[in-house]
Amino acid sequence: MLLPVYQYLIIFSLEYEVSFDDKGYLKSIYKYGEDIGVGLGGPDLMVTRKGQLNHALAQMHEGKFTVPLGIAIQDGNYISKTGADKDYEENKDNGKKDRRNFVPMLNSFAKYFLKVNYMFWANQKPYFEEDVIPCFSNE
Repeated sequence: MLLPVYQYLIIFSLEYEVSFDDKGYLKSIYKYGEDIGVGLGGPDLMVTRKGQLNHALAQMHEGKFTVPLGIAIQDGNYISKTGADKDYEENKDNGKKDRRNFVPMLNSFAKYFLKVNYMFWANQKPYFEEDVIPCFSNE
């Protein structure tokens, strides 16, 4: 039995941090992955961030891939933040009862807009138990 190979691609800082100018670096790696048959994906399903939308997520949405695609929903993504956010304090933000459940939207975005084959949901408490599991228990 052959197991799929999956390459986790992030962003290139020259394209992202400096100018948001697409120089084609990430696109060329996605093309190469498709050419050699390697599954492709990336981190942080952040649907409101220019950096993510213009890079890995754009490649998935705009590309025509025969290889599997995947996305990671990581710590902080459940409240639309990442560890890079200066205002994200996991212990402070974690589990607020008045928070919005982003899981159905994240799932729909990944499944229908990005057309991913795999979603990797981080087991971040309490979101995984309170938001992710109930969302998929109904399917």
